[in-house]
Amino acid sequence: ADTLYIQNVKDTAGNAMAAPQMFVLFLDTLPGPKALVITEIMYNPPESGVDSLEFIEIYNNDVVNVNLEGYTLKYGTSSFTFPAVLFINSGNFILVAPKANAASNFYGLHFMQGATNGISNSGTTVKLLSPTHVLIDSVDYKNTAPWPTDANGNGYSLSLCNPNLDNS
Repeated sequence: ADTLYIQNVKDTAGNAMAAPQMFVLFLDTLPGPKALVITEIMYNPPESGVDSLEFIEIYNNDVVNVNLEGYTLKYGTSSFTFPAVLFINSGNFILVAPKANAASNFYGLHFMQGATNGISNSGTTVKLLSPTHVLIDSVDYKNTAPWPTDANGNGYSLSLCNPNLDNS
C-alpha cells in the first residue's frame, strides 16, 4: 500500500482546492506466479507399446487469463516451452501431449504438441515453470501404491480432483 496526497491544485479559473486530498493505493508490482495447476496425467494408456494417448492437463485456477508464452513443462528428461502468445482462460485447461495429433483424434479434444518423448510409465516428476524459472506446480508420481494403480495401463489417468488442493 502507498498513499497519494494531492494539494495546492487550482482549476482554470484560479480557484484553489479547499483541502488536501488523500488516496490509499494498492499496487501489485510483483509478477508473481499464477495459479496454474497440473490436474491430470495420462502416463500409461492401455494401448500396446506406442503411448500415443499420453497427455498432461494444466488448469488455470486463477481469476485472470494467463499467457503461457515462455512457461516450461518438464517431465523426466523431457522439456517443452510454450511458444508465442497462448492464453489459457480463467477456469479452463490446456492439454499437452507427446503425440498431439493421435491424442486429439482419439479423445476429440485439442491437444498441444509437447516434447515428443513419452511420459515415464514407472513414475517421474512433472513440473511447470514460469518464464523466469519459478516453480509453479509439480507432481512426483509413481506407478505403485499409494498412487492409484489403475492408472498404470488400465485406461485411467491420475487426476487432481480439487485444483485448490496442493498437488504434493
